[in-house]
Amino acid sequence: MLKIRRLRAGYGPVNVLFDVDLEASAGMCVGVLGPNGAGKTTLLRAISGFLRPSAGEVELEGHPITRCPPHEIVRRGLSQVLQGRQVLGPMSVRDNLLLGGHLTFARAGRASVTEALEEVYGLFPILKERAALQAGSLSGGEQQMLAIGRALMSRPRVLLLDEPSMGLAPLIVEQILDVLRTIKATGMTMLLIEQNPDFAFGLADRCCVLDSGHVIVAGETDALRDNAQMASLYLGSAH
Repeated sequence: MLKIRRLRAGYGPVNVLFDVDLEASAGMCVGVLGPNGAGKTTLLRAISGFLRPSAGEVELEGHPITRCPPHEIVRRGLSQVLQGRQVLGPMSVRDNLLLGGHLTFARAGRASVTEALEEVYGLFPILKERAALQAGSLSGGEQQMLAIGRALMSRPRVLLLDEPSMGLAPLIVEQILDVLRTIKATGMTMLLIEQNPDFAFGLADRCCVLDSGHVIVAGETDALRDNAQMASLYLGSAH
């Protein structure tokens, strides 16, 4: 469903990612772990079209998207939940969600947008209760729910998640994790960026560790959960 081959990307003369290889089959969640500065967000920006890679390829369902603009990548079935939620605070909850569905409206019409909206409300009933409120008035956990719901409004087949547990209370983290498991059970393919290994291990089928722009270790989640080498690499004590 999503294939990344020898991807290199950075900012100006500074390279951040070095020959990254990743692959997520249909319905699979792949977790990418690593400390701050490892290149995790840069990886997502390169996949979703906000950053042009200097080398390598990104394929979505067998078709190259490396040089596509972000709106075209969304149109092709990939959507991203941004780090830090980044909801539009002055707009209502409902309008934030409808904004995420504008390509769905253009492609499939009003009925499809209404259906997508009801699906999001089914996943996050609190958003329906808060629909008329300004998004900026929501709690951090509710804003994260809104950010996920907004990404789902485009009816993606692949969902990129950039640290969805960041800054949230443990109880809210569990709620978010439960909803993502529900979404994954529908067949959604996911690429999950996380610093919290427990969150990643609770959702991902496979995980890898990104360190200084390199994939250092990768494998099935069950095999990596108690892997001493992975723990050492993740904590930055070995290379």
